[in-house]
Amino acid sequence: MAKFRVISGFLCAVGSLLMWQPASAQPAVQPIRQAPLQKQLPGSAPAPQDPALLAAALFKSIHATLVGPNTVKIEWTPFPGADAYCVYRNGAPIGPSPQATCPTATQGTTAYDNNAPANSTLNYYVTAAQKTTVTVNQALIPGTNRSAPNAQPHTVTEERIMPGGTSNTVAVVIPPAAARWALRPEAPPSIGPNSAVLLFVHGMDSRAEEADDITKALFAAITTTPLTPPPPILPPIAANRSTVNFANCPNPAGGCPEACDHRDNFVNGQRIAVTPFDTVNGTAVRDYFAPIIPPQLLDTPPPAGSQINVPAAHNIGMNEGRLNPSLRVTAAAAQPLQSLRLAALRFAAGDAVWGNAYADLSVTGHKSFASFRQTLPGEPFCQSLAGQGPGDVVNGCRTALDRAYRVANFLRSGQRGDNPALKAAKIAERNALGFIAVSGEDDSPHRPVNVPSSDFPQYDLQVSVETPRAPPGLPRALSLHTRYTIAQSQIPGRNLVVISVDLPTSGYADNLNYNVISPLTDIGQPKFPNDFGATGATPLLDFIEAFVVDFAVTLDQTMPFKNNIKAVMGGSLGGNMTFRLGRRPNVPWLPEFVVWSPASIWASLGAGSDITKHQGPLGAWKMANSAMIAPAAGDRAAFFGSWDKPIVPIIIPMAQSDTWTSDYYQCKASSVAGARLDRQETYDPLFLAWHWRLGAEQLLFSHQNIDPATNQPLFMSNHKPMLLACGLEDHVPYNDICPATQSTAQQMLTPGKAVFLGQTGHSLDNERRSFWALQVISFLGL
Repeated sequence: MAKFRVISGFLCAVGSLLMWQPASAQPAVQPIRQAPLQKQLPGSAPAPQDPALLAAALFKSIHATLVGPNTVKIEWTPFPGADAYCVYRNGAPIGPSPQATCPTATQGTTAYDNNAPANSTLNYYVTAAQKTTVTVNQALIPGTNRSAPNAQPHTVTEERIMPGGTSNTVAVVIPPAAARWALRPEAPPSIGPNSAVLLFVHGMDSRAEEADDITKALFAAITTTPLTPPPPILPPIAANRSTVNFANCPNPAGGCPEACDHRDNFVNGQRIAVTPFDTVNGTAVRDYFAPIIPPQLLDTPPPAGSQINVPAAHNIGMNEGRLNPSLRVTAAAAQPLQSLRLAALRFAAGDAVWGNAYADLSVTGHKSFASFRQTLPGEPFCQSLAGQGPGDVVNGCRTALDRAYRVANFLRSGQRGDNPALKAAKIAERNALGFIAVSGEDDSPHRPVNVPSSDFPQYDLQVSVETPRAPPGLPRALSLHTRYTIAQSQIPGRNLVVISVDLPTSGYADNLNYNVISPLTDIGQPKFPNDFGATGATPLLDFIEAFVVDFAVTLDQTMPFKNNIKAVMGGSLGGNMTFRLGRRPNVPWLPEFVVWSPASIWASLGAGSDITKHQGPLGAWKMANSAMIAPAAGDRAAFFGSWDKPIVPIIIPMAQSDTWTSDYYQCKASSVAGARLDRQETYDPLFLAWHWRLGAEQLLFSHQNIDPATNQPLFMSNHKPMLLACGLEDHVPYNDICPATQSTAQQMLTPGKAVFLGQTGHSLDNERRSFWALQVISFLGL
């Protein structure tokens, strides 16, 4: 496309120079000389046409096309003998000031009108001019009708419209101008016809993005794997178990790990985490923006002698990313007009760092964005701030609105990146925005802000879930907001869809007070002197299981997909939920189940008389109680600090986060750094209390518990097909997930298959994503 610019009052274009001529100089359309008709004899060739006449006729048919919001492209065929052309819009020559004659120019056939008024209908035509030399017998005094004294005859060159040198007129409709401040529309959810749907349930404290690794591996696998139907009859898992060791590589002792996205650094035998990053076209791209927070926006500086983000994801202030108190007060108020006013004052004072932060808080939290979306502040709001502070507050307000709408539009509709063009646009916009202020402790975010978001489209849903054990006076159903992603392989005839949802009090769903589900004492109470008395109830687990079902039922009402579900899948807490759903009654539309590293596969730590086992749920119960009834300012730092400490000194010496992957995983430390930054963004006191209570309930519940209705272990009621797996490195005292999975599989009559992966830990869907994707495709016949 030709570029254009205005130079010395003339509109120039590459290959053409638009000439100006006043409307009064517009000639009448002159008839083209017609050649006499010639009779064509039968069988003879057509009579030759006059090339000049053909060219003149073609010139009459110009084309005008809208090529940009305010740009029209005008094209024409050369007119024989023309030296220059003039383009007219609505009867007037285009340009800053009309000229008496067309200035000399080279011949051109394309021009651009870059200032087409919005919301208008414009009529264009072109005139063809030829240079003509004329003698002027007198000259006038400029600005008068009087002859200049002693004027002598002289010659001048003019551009005169040629006979027949006026084109047709074409109309172009210019749409209304896009508003400077507007929220872009959000597309509704949809899936392709005849899709195979997998419903993904993430692990504890995680979010919908957990599905992305295995989703991308599944999509890659089906492009190279022929479609093969599953076996018509599956043997019981007890008779269909296998162990896979990974030794086919140059260094079998290293576990032959699959490639991962952001490898740890290894220095002098020490594993050092890096801040996780994305890689696009071989270039590393920033994924996490909290490490580049302007220090003045933190509530405290890093601890003395330390540096922000050294080690990775550490020392982002002494309180792990907590914002300055003035920003927290603003976020908690969730009044976007007030935060925008503060932003305007900061911008007017020349302080862009704080101006951006206050503008960000107008749109990054659930409550603030809901209010912002209802208000949609614009120019009238900015005018209302005139005179409210030093400097140009109105222009400061405009800058604040620019920032707020830009951030909001990126969060709501700019995070998709599931094709190269969208990915490039997403990366460019996110990096341009830099650090975005959000205070999850005070107004939880509705979309990923300073952490990586899924490249797949995100949506919101309000889900109602029954709460039969709610305390007296509280409703027996709860409506909560959640977010989910829909990934589609988009392979014709083989469209695989993965739907992943944020569980309650995880990711970007509502953070709930666990008391609205049931009192903490429902699961048990401490016993003197240092024991725990369990009741056997696990209301949060029941609630989450019901939530998954109610989510699917609710979404199906607006986007029918239940009958397309091929399987539910998940690991850890997600594996626990998937295992439980495998025996849930009245859900015939949940046909098969893919389970790995399931929590609660161990024997209950609340059963029996072993006080040592009871210490796990006892400690978690006490932490959940303390976080709920006596939250403290230091809870945040203590929670994240615990990630680096032994689970139980001497008895279980590793940190809890060390148990998520095996030492064979090349991204082990870096993945923990990413998880730490993820939780820092969404942490609040309700999350902390929920975390500890949910942990206690998972320790208390067991798939090996005896079902009173059958007098058999609960897992014996799993009759639907199941693919079950664990990593052999996933063993920790008192919750040996893989050993417990192996022993349970030996007894399972469930039709299906069990696979035990050597050199692999708890998060096998990350460590062995390619291998596991092939197992899933084969088992389900995808």
